[in-house]
Parts: sequence; structure tokens; C-alpha cells
Amino acid sequence: MNYDEWAYPTTKIIVREDYRIFHYIIDPKSNTHHRCISKVQNIVDEYFKDKILDGMRTIERWPDNNRRYVVKFGTIDDANMFYIAMAEYITDEGYNFN
Repeated sequence: MNYDEWAYPTTKIIVREDYRIFHYIIDPKSNTHHRCISKVQNIVDEYFKDKILDGMRTIERWPDNNRRYVVKFGTIDDANMFYIAMAEYITDEGYNFN
């Protein structure tokens, strides 16, 4: 992936891995990538503020040696609400989860 693409505010950095799991890289590759990660992280933090949801949020190191912020929801309903709220930042990489 060309990390110069991260300069655009509508870049979809959150990856929907399956019905209940979302993740994105938190190790910036450039200054614009850092700004994009910060913006999305603030929006994700605001989404979870004052919400009691079944699931967990963690930071994990993946085999590609990048750290990722991982959100695992306990229910598909909660995951779908997150998907709707964050749709402009989420990609499913061509998979259809409907």
C-alpha cells in the first residue's frame, strides 16, 4: 500500500476482518498517515465513550511486525452499529459480510 494515500480525510483505514472484528495499523508510516490514525482514533474513542458494550479493544502486534488496534465485539448487532457509525473509515477489502 502506498502510504501517501493516507493524506485524504476519507481514507478507509479500519479493516473489517469478519462480522465482529475490526482493526487498523497504529504504527504510522508517514506524517500524513500519523494524522489520519490520530483522527480515526479520536473518532473511535468518542464512539465508545459512555457506551457499555460486550467485547474488547486491544493493541496487538501482528506477524507483519505492525501494531494494530483491534476491536472485537461480543454481538453482531454491536458490530453492525459500529460499522454504520464508522462507515466512511471502514473497508471490507472486497468481502461481503451481509
